Amino acid sequence: MDSFGPYDSEAQTRREPLATEIRALHESGQLRSGDPDRLVDAVQKKHLLDYCEQAGIDLGVYDVRVLAWLAGRDPSAVQVVLGLISRAYEAGRKADTVAGAAP
Repeated sequence: MDSFGPYDSEAQTRREPLATEIRALHESGQLRSGDPDRLVDAVQKKHLLDYCEQAGIDLGVYDVRVLAWLAGRDPSAVQVVLGLISRAYEAGRKADTVAGAAP
């Protein structure tokens, strides 16, 4: 899993893969005004679920509901959460390595 952040500004989040994928939707003309097809939400939810899966996080039904809610928010906020998940995962791996456990 790639690790992202920490972020000191919203502008920094716009350089990450999530923002790049959303920009590609805009540039390809797939997004209609107001995003009635909720393509951005779907992309963000996919990223959130993928990051949790890669980090080995078990999700309950309510967890998934909250992630779906979060996916409807600002892409920069979603990217910050992705960065937190990835950094927490990497910190855990480093701690395991230092403690002598297999990564």
